[in-house]
Amino acid sequence: MAAKIIAFLLTAFVNVVVGYLMFIFVLLALNGFSESDAQYGVLAYIALAAVITLVTSGLAAFGTHLLQKRGFRGWSAVLITFPASSVIGGGLKLVSAVIGVHIADLVSKNL
Repeated sequence: MAAKIIAFLLTAFVNVVVGYLMFIFVLLALNGFSESDAQYGVLAYIALAAVITLVTSGLAAFGTHLLQKRGFRGWSAVLITFPASSVIGGGLKLVSAVIGVHIADLVSKNL
């Protein structure tokens, strides 16, 4: 049980840090948009980033559970699932940042 919690918390921590860095990227990318237009993109990014953090952290805990059932020790299961889930989360956060900027661009051109 402790290994699953550690995998969840480590992955959540890394995803929050990556999410913060991507948030700064989104704010820099939205420089020049009006505040009302950029708001939609920022909110979309925040919502997607929160969901991605929860899903990838849960994925790390579930992956640790599955590996432990297959005979891996707790620390080795964490060392396999934590980096994999963190990389997946980072990639998805990059995609969500691009989606947030794209949403702000669509709003500024259509509303």
